[in-house]
Amino acid sequence: MPRSVLLTALALLLTQTACTRDPVSPALPTGTLTYAPPELVGTWTLENGSMMDDFVGGLATFGVTTDVTAIRIGSDGTGDVWLRDRLTDAKDRVRAFVFYDDDDYTLVFDFAAEPTTDFQFNLAVNRQTYVYPIVSRTARALRIADADGRVALLERVSTLPNELDPKELEVLARYDGVPRPQFFTDMVLFNGDLAYASSVQLETFSLTTQSVGDPLGPVSSRMLQTTQGGFFWTHCACGGSRDAFKRTLTTVFDTVSSEDEMGGPITFRAMAYDPMADRLWLHGRPFDSQFGQFWVMNTNGEPDVIDRSLSFNRDLRALAFDGSDLWGIETVATQVVVRIDPVDGKVIESYEIPDLDVSWSGLVFGPDGMYLLGTTLDDEGVILLASRPAAPRMELASE
Repeated sequence: MPRSVLLTALALLLTQTACTRDPVSPALPTGTLTYAPPELVGTWTLENGSMMDDFVGGLATFGVTTDVTAIRIGSDGTGDVWLRDRLTDAKDRVRAFVFYDDDDYTLVFDFAAEPTTDFQFNLAVNRQTYVYPIVSRTARALRIADADGRVALLERVSTLPNELDPKELEVLARYDGVPRPQFFTDMVLFNGDLAYASSVQLETFSLTTQSVGDPLGPVSSRMLQTTQGGFFWTHCACGGSRDAFKRTLTTVFDTVSSEDEMGGPITFRAMAYDPMADRLWLHGRPFDSQFGQFWVMNTNGEPDVIDRSLSFNRDLRALAFDGSDLWGIETVATQVVVRIDPVDGKVIESYEIPDLDVSWSGLVFGPDGMYLLGTTLDDEGVILLASRPAAPRMELASE
């Protein structure tokens, strides 16, 4: 696409999206938007001040919840913003369009560059456009300020420090064209195959033939979340999903009722069974407080009992246990794969999702590594195999 056409299209996009989520729309520059000049191009780490404090909020949370740690300004109108989440310690990278008005000396970030539903319908994202009418720079330093006088002082770096950047997953295989997963399903390991819910039936994927297998039957309100021995744990994706069901394909053997056994209705969205401790982990939000939490449940008798609860006030699309740590697909601004310490519920390490244009909804560990389930922008299902990341303490020992 010619440079002039791209600039015109993206300038129009900026105008259309400036008011998408903004309580008060930022004042867009009056000159001609163009690519950033060479002296602004590069990666910059935030050394002092702050920027985009209200970019990502949090349900049942007030004040600043994320910190911008670094930005990248490209020479082609693209860029990135790196975040650290104060609520969970996760790290996130968000793509942006970045433009400059040479007449007004104004820098513009627009997050319409993120096309997935996980960003576009993320209720925690408050704004999509940021305008910085004050820009000054030297060879190594960049100072920008917004219209309210909030100043960010940044330093140019040749390479982003490891502690700011989500790590990369090593992708081993990708299987496209599988049935599209239902929004609320996770993916589980069942009889040596992968299983999940599509919109109409419980799908399987054979790890032996690496192809779609015979379905297990209709969905029938069975959103697969995790397995315990020969049992599934599911929720119904109905009525607030306030119950967790231990079941076979035909019979329910136990129901964890949030209203009857946990003090009040809770919307469950992610579950993982820990076979080492023989405990069921549930993540969700109570109807009243809406504050995201883990509940660790002892389901060996009746009633089911809460062993403990831990704060985790971000949404999870998937949850799994690898034998020592929890893993999930967390949504901050965009999605990120996270390793979670089961002792305190904090993120130990963050990993960038392997395809930024896929909405990921399932994660499970199999004999060959970590399997992820998602939906492409073309509304097709995809399964991906990644190598199992080493534990952080093992990585440190090998350095």
